Amino acid sequence: MHEMLGNQYFLARNYTEARNELELALKENPASLSIKKKLIICHIQTASISRALDLFYEVISEDINSIINTDPIFDNCPCPQIIYELENSLLSIDSEARTLSLGMLWLFCDIKESLKYFTLLASPDKRIRTTIEHLQSTIQQLERGTYENQYHE
Repeated sequence: MHEMLGNQYFLARNYTEARNELELALKENPASLSIKKKLIICHIQTASISRALDLFYEVISEDINSIINTDPIFDNCPCPQIIYELENSLLSIDSEARTLSLGMLWLFCDIKESLKYFTLLASPDKRIRTTIEHLQSTIQQLERGTYENQYHE
């Protein structure tokens, strides 16, 4: 019930209500990558960047393909619009939070752009360093045509 309602709020771009319902749905189904993917976006949109990063790290550690293979049209993913707004916003947003948000959002659309933003972060956070290493490794494998999702920590 919570997931269905959360999905409806997500489709309506009501990220606060979607976040609330999807967090309840995640408690019912803690392994759901689909719920976590939507929650990453909801938390970014509601300025809960730390929680978004926690979920993002869980998802890419478990199955980076679940994000990389997102189809913005088929999956009704709002990332292209959110990215456009963040990259072109004149609002004073914390630079580190903005860069981190863009790094996470870009992975839904373009892994190389995602890596670009993550490498701009000066954070010594282990999750960031590990994310950068994982993205670099995935890009190299994709370019060689040898990519297999064997990343688990």
